[in-house]
Amino acid sequence: MNSSDFASDISDLYSTIDTAALKFQPPTINNKKERCDSSACVTTAEFDGGMAVRDSKRPDQQPQLYTADEWRAHEYGILQKYGFSPPA
Repeated sequence: MNSSDFASDISDLYSTIDTAALKFQPPTINNKKERCDSSACVTTAEFDGGMAVRDSKRPDQQPQLYTADEWRAHEYGILQKYGFSPPA
């Protein structure tokens, strides 16, 4: 995939998702919703085919959208960084 193909895929993703209709959730740790007291909080919303992420302090700004594969790679990277094995 070259850079113009990637840009086209991202543009297509943003044009097909109604980000205003997404239901963003606070972060969860051990299946419990946690209050974020730091300045680095994000909220997430799952959509068909991926995940949207936004800054909880700036909910009016456009969220970043990730395909399911991109989000899975992100999750696996975090698990590996902290010494956990990704699920099979």
